Amino acid sequence: MIFESIHAAGNYIPTRIDKPTSTTHKELKGLRVTAGTGFFQTMTQHLTMTRRGFYDRKIAELLAFASSWTYSDISTYAYAMANHGLKNNNCVSITFTNDALFVDTSAFILQSQFRDTAIISFRGTKIRGPINWLTDATARRESFLSAGEVHGGFHRAIRAIWPVLRPLLIAVAERRSVCEELEYQKRIWLKSCGDTTPHEFPSGEPTGTAEEPSAAAEGSPAPAINDPIIPNEPPILILPEKKPPAIYITGHSLGGALAVLAGAILHRDDDFSTQFGPTVRGIYTYGQPMVGDSTFAREHKDSIGTILFRHIYERDIVPRLPPITMGRFEHIGREYHSTETGWALRDKPARRAITAGVSNIIGIAAWLTQDVLPVSWLRLPFSWGHHSPINYMRASMIADPGAEFDPFAPTV
Repeated sequence: MIFESIHAAGNYIPTRIDKPTSTTHKELKGLRVTAGTGFFQTMTQHLTMTRRGFYDRKIAELLAFASSWTYSDISTYAYAMANHGLKNNNCVSITFTNDALFVDTSAFILQSQFRDTAIISFRGTKIRGPINWLTDATARRESFLSAGEVHGGFHRAIRAIWPVLRPLLIAVAERRSVCEELEYQKRIWLKSCGDTTPHEFPSGEPTGTAEEPSAAAEGSPAPAINDPIIPNEPPILILPEKKPPAIYITGHSLGGALAVLAGAILHRDDDFSTQFGPTVRGIYTYGQPMVGDSTFAREHKDSIGTILFRHIYERDIVPRLPPITMGRFEHIGREYHSTETGWALRDKPARRAITAGVSNIIGIAAWLTQDVLPVSWLRLPFSWGHHSPINYMRASMIADPGAEFDPFAPTV
């Protein structure tokens, strides 16, 4: 298991004001706007102001970039997101790998400076990752929390990482530092037998090792806990009114399937859904395969189905998988297809592939004839070339009609 954290500072000078100021529409077009006792990046405020379950094309563009850059390392990911409006962010990554169990799951959690926004992004199938391909191919269904059945490979992938991911999500929902929570979890999970450093638990009381009682237990002053990994908050960080944060979940390909399952698990987690359910504003997926059967789709239609936005680029083959021969699978949520003017909502879901073998041959042939040896007159029903995340980024960057006059106009 691999844990990493990073702070992407950005290239601006933080400023602070003493009194609340009104925000005009003109100010929204600048690099940052002021509100309350601090300042907000334009994109951060846009994320926090968007209603739960409301589809937004600017957010779709941002999360298309987030899901695409999840294939990189944490430094590159944090840098890319800072360049797309989320400067001064804090970012952590978690990777859980077990080749024998066909598990290789990675996720990034990005938290904005004032902790009012967070993006959870799952990595998709790595081209050179045989374990990911085996995860995708293991389509035998497994029971999902008495709410239908889901793809077995996807289910194991999300369950493997969940014990570590859940406390981080709770920290995000409570607007605590995700970096500090990760360091605390690392001290719990990764403590070695030879580690004699006393640990501090939430009560604030240090404890010693099992072999050596703590100094506090012997009546002498407790040793100071000096953990340089967790820095003090910078003086400039003054949290505004502590409202619930806006949380978004995203992923491309396999990452999209894991995003759906993460949303479903959170919905069925009574402790989380009761306290923090409304904080999950939307689940945006790109080139996502089907996750569960009709029972799963029916049980989640009125919950995560109302905040799930699936994107399909032209004839991408993956959203049409698993094929009919692998059993009864069904999509949930709203489906958006790429057009010359960006993403458009469609009522009818994409046609499923019939068999894995034939569909994959067609998909590879389409990629060869379209991208390697372009043949304009040949149009095949499925294409692996259309599954590339760069296609989803470019389709998301197309301006909405009317955006040349009002870039902040609402979209549908």
